[in-house]
Amino acid sequence: TITRTYRYNDKGWIDEIIQTDNQGSAEKTDIFYYDPLGNLQKVEYYQTRELTREIEVLYLENMLVEALIDHDVQSGDIRITKFAYEYHP
Repeated sequence: TITRTYRYNDKGWIDEIIQTDNQGSAEKTDIFYYDPLGNLQKVEYYQTRELTREIEVLYLENMLVEALIDHDVQSGDIRITKFAYEYHP
C-alpha cells in the first residue's frame, strides 16, 4: 500500500508530498517552492533524502511561463522546454 502525506504552507499552497509504502521501499519526497505571489518556482524530488531531480519554472514579465528547466541530478541531464504564445484578436 502506498501512502502519500500532503503538507501545506501557511497560505494553503502544497509544500511537500511524502510517499511511503508498507514494503520498505525508499521514501520519496517532493518539495515545492513559490514566489510571494504564489507562482511555482521550483520542485525538488528526493528519494531517501537524496536529490534526484529538480524542475525550475521561468516566467516572462507578464507572468506567463517562459520555460521549464528539468535537471536529472543522477544523470546530469538538463532538459529545457520553452513556451511560445500566439495572440489572436
